[in-house]
Amino acid sequence: MTGGLLDRYVLRRFLVHYGLALLYLAGLFLVLDLVTRLDRFLEARPVLEAAGSSVAAAALSWYAASLPLIVLQVAPFVTVLGACMAVVDLRRGNELYPMLESGRSLVRVLAPVVVFSIVLSAALVLVHDRVAPAAVEARLRVERALESVEARIETRIPHVRDSRGNVWAVARWDPVALVAEGVRVVPFRAEDAVYPALEVPRMRWERRGDGPPGWYPERGRLLLPGEEPGAADLHRAVPEDRPLPTSMVPADLELARASEDLEGLSSARLRRLRDRSPELSYLTVLLHRRITYPLSNLILLLVGVPIVLRGDGRSMFVPVLAALGVCASYFAADTLACDLGGRGVLPAGLATWLAPVLFGAAGVALLDAVSGPGSSR
Repeated sequence: MTGGLLDRYVLRRFLVHYGLALLYLAGLFLVLDLVTRLDRFLEARPVLEAAGSSVAAAALSWYAASLPLIVLQVAPFVTVLGACMAVVDLRRGNELYPMLESGRSLVRVLAPVVVFSIVLSAALVLVHDRVAPAAVEARLRVERALESVEARIETRIPHVRDSRGNVWAVARWDPVALVAEGVRVVPFRAEDAVYPALEVPRMRWERRGDGPPGWYPERGRLLLPGEEPGAADLHRAVPEDRPLPTSMVPADLELARASEDLEGLSSARLRRLRDRSPELSYLTVLLHRRITYPLSNLILLLVGVPIVLRGDGRSMFVPVLAALGVCASYFAADTLACDLGGRGVLPAGLATWLAPVLFGAAGVALLDAVSGPGSSR
């Protein structure tokens, strides 16, 4: 086998182990999630049946939406595990050494796997940006379907800032009816002036006519300049036939309620949130991680494979375990650095790229150390 035939052979061997690792890790995550979530599905049976659904349908919808998110989460481990097992397979079959003796370097032998990892990293960036937001929204719909009307109304919404700098305080939020109650903004920056406060007992997100959707208020009022907040005499009624002038959308309230949902935002949406609140360093960290996390597929490959190749070829359990341990160390270091970046202790860019650069450089050095002819005997 020479040239393209050899490349295709190595790639096929890798893809077999990659597929097995993906099935194993993704299946493990699904089973563990089902074990921890089954009681909640069963407890929601009356609510689901009242809505014309069933436990089985809700569970299927949940895991159909969860699958792409799980794949995104386990992808780096799948890549390094598949590559390590492919190398072990080639060594045990006495196929790797003849490839090196033919004049190819180890880097050239593994080139198809490296190219696959690069392409996969780029694909995961797109999946995280295009597929993950829809998957998170689908899971959120299932979560809401499991809740009673009383339970779904959130009464602890943190403040939300829109593009004008208005900070919205919401006392009650119903994410299914898209109704917010007890809304207050102090001060309120409108198109024509800045008012001491905006008070809206109730507003609903809806579309009227051919225009875009917006927040339509009920019995809202603007306190006029010179008033004390809470005064009841001098105020201006807010028109109920026009939406309030704000860029805030229901997703902003949902994200304020559960900040972990930020992971499901598109990069463009996340960038807009960062631009609204540049003081929140963790938003910048999340933007950088849209690149660094998929890139870890390549970084862990560069680190893990050389460790396996340093094994003696007889018992490969310890080298593979060591490779996975180094990969776990990478994520531990990356999580710590990103946490420091999110807290403002480190610059956000430095925090998110610190572990990828250090481990990537170590991986290149390790691969170079084992890439000489005869190094994998």
